[in-house]
Amino acid sequence: MLALAWLPSAAAAAPDLVGTWRVEWVATNQAKVPLLGTTTITTRQVSLARIGPGAEGLVQEHDACAIRAEARLATTTFPDGFLAALPHKVYAPTLTSEGETWRYRADTGPLFIGYDPLLSPDGVPTEIDHPSVTDWDADGRPGGTVRVKAPLFSEVDVYVVQRSRGLLDGLAEVRDGRVVGLRGSFVLDGFEQHTIGASNRLFHTTPRATFVPESSWFEMHRVADDATCASITEPDRSPSR
Repeated sequence: MLALAWLPSAAAAAPDLVGTWRVEWVATNQAKVPLLGTTTITTRQVSLARIGPGAEGLVQEHDACAIRAEARLATTTFPDGFLAALPHKVYAPTLTSEGETWRYRADTGPLFIGYDPLLSPDGVPTEIDHPSVTDWDADGRPGGTVRVKAPLFSEVDVYVVQRSRGLLDGLAEVRDGRVVGLRGSFVLDGFEQHTIGASNRLFHTTPRATFVPESSWFEMHRVADDATCASITEPDRSPSR
């Protein structure tokens, strides 16, 4: 748990949030998956973020460094091409006084995987031949390719399309007028995903998933300004490329 070591007065200036950060968020879903039954799927993403001043307040930007999803009997990994296709995100975080602490909020903005939203105004496509579906990660296959490893099967490539946006809401750990850590809730707002194909037809199905907010969270910790994805994704801390 994070200790709130600095308590602002009503007139206090906001503590310093500018710097370089390791961001980890965890999204948990309960899903009914063919061949595996009902299971908990935990998806972890580690990103390298930088926060600096902008014309109208703070600006935060991040790049995804690692993603991994685990369930009771299966593990999903994300090929290098998938990670490379994830866009560089830029958004405006806020830090507001709230009683005896400071609250951080950020909306990372919409993320579209595997399709062009301008060609699918009615929502996320469900069929592989929909005109909005793209070879998003440039691997020669439709949509975004994730790799599933399950008992009795070799690795299976699954082709997905997805829409979501990440919402972060948490409290700051402050020391000497400087934010040194953040922790709170993480929500995948508007999440919708469809499987449009797979290298094994038994996996060509879309699990019915329910988001579990009480098991979904984010943490941010300061890192050196010259930090890289490699330096913040040690094997014992999080999945890495």
